[in-house]
Amino acid sequence: MQLDMIIRNGHVVFPRRGVAKADIGIRNGKIVGIYQEQEAVSAAKELDATGLHIFPGLVDAHEHLGIYNSVEQDFIDTKEHAIGGVTTVVNYDRQPVSYHELFPKLREIGEKHSYIDFAYSLGIMTEQHIDELDQYVERHGLTSFKFFRNYERQLNDKFKITNGIGLTSMDLVRILTRMKEISPKVMLAVH
Repeated sequence: MQLDMIIRNGHVVFPRRGVAKADIGIRNGKIVGIYQEQEAVSAAKELDATGLHIFPGLVDAHEHLGIYNSVEQDFIDTKEHAIGGVTTVVNYDRQPVSYHELFPKLREIGEKHSYIDFAYSLGIMTEQHIDELDQYVERHGLTSFKFFRNYERQLNDKFKITNGIGLTSMDLVRILTRMKEISPKVMLAVH
């Protein structure tokens, strides 16, 4: 198998095995093999990592892209994440509109401008969000949502969301019940 690149002589940090000296094979921008030093593997390009440690990509599991800058600019700035070793972010967003309108726009912006992989977790703030929850999962593949317990009965005052739910304990039970009906893979983060 011809590789595009091989990273040789590095100390690879494995999640469960610890550190081991190995070579990493890359094809089409993806790791396709990890080889012992003595294995004869050829590649179009070689990178010598002697004396260096090679870590798996990091996941930043809680970001808020688009709050202080435009979401477009924050996705462009994910180049800095990549330089620091972060390969994936999970962006948390909340809007009082249908996510059928919002999410495709956010995904398109991310796909156009992000340097790394990304996922979304969306806030459930309106009856419409609860009603459309199964469609968000089916149409858009969304499986992570957020419930803002800390804003109980404050959506109108704090965020001027006049069609918001109360974010009460009963709302939490309703949402969890609904999620259980949809799929065991749907998650809810409670703030």
